Amino acid sequence: MVGTNHSALGVDKWLSNTLILEADVMHSRPGALFGTPSIAAIVGSTNRLGGTFLGSLRLQNKENKEMIEDVKGIVRERIEAWYLSQKKLPENILYYRDGVSDSQYNAVKNEELREIYKGFNLFAEQLQARSMKPPQVNLTAIVVTKRHNTRFFPGTPEIKEPKQGNCAPSTLVEQGVTSPYFTEFFLQSHFGLQGTAKPAKYFVLQNDIQGMTVDELQDLTNRLNHAYARATKGVSYAMPAYYADRLCERGRCYIREFLVPSKEDREEQDSRRR
Repeated sequence: MVGTNHSALGVDKWLSNTLILEADVMHSRPGALFGTPSIAAIVGSTNRLGGTFLGSLRLQNKENKEMIEDVKGIVRERIEAWYLSQKKLPENILYYRDGVSDSQYNAVKNEELREIYKGFNLFAEQLQARSMKPPQVNLTAIVVTKRHNTRFFPGTPEIKEPKQGNCAPSTLVEQGVTSPYFTEFFLQSHFGLQGTAKPAKYFVLQNDIQGMTVDELQDLTNRLNHAYARATKGVSYAMPAYYADRLCERGRCYIREFLVPSKEDREEQDSRRR
């Protein structure tokens, strides 16, 4: 069955011509067999409601490498899925990237964003062979950081959640504790069920979608965070990242015998490495 559980008001303004992508890499944990590959996943939206996502998986030969190797091939698959659903190519791509540190921002921008353009052009060339003229794509890229030590508390009653005392859902902080040189913001989209609510940090690497201001980008991100299919409330970080995480977990099931080897397999590998 294919469908949309629910959506958020106003997202179709942008998503009618915008493909959402989200990428993540999951590495093997201690105890896995030597040489167990990492799992790279990219998910992409297929409709204007942001409620349906499909994804692609790849195994990465190099252990613990955070950059995704086959971005071009995966993006081509996601573009094709969008095209088959919408009967047109997207004019914009909104790319959320999870799981990279501050020192890897340039690598994402110089390597992965370049490959996204190549993946789009690769599928566009196939359409040109059918005498169809594809549009020029505009790309906006945001790095999503979940692991940080920043927390906020309400300074006025207007932004205070009455039960837990956290900041109210959809609280945005874009100055004071953010970079004065780059575009970044903290967004707490969710309701803190227990303890102090933890916002997600968003760093805008590139914003080339025509007509989309930073305010509109923040608003769209917040709305998307209320459209996760498995939750009826807002989630704590970029909604597409949840789908990429779930896809990586599915990939782990496919290579479980390497991640959780039997005693015999481990002894056999140890004997070969001696």
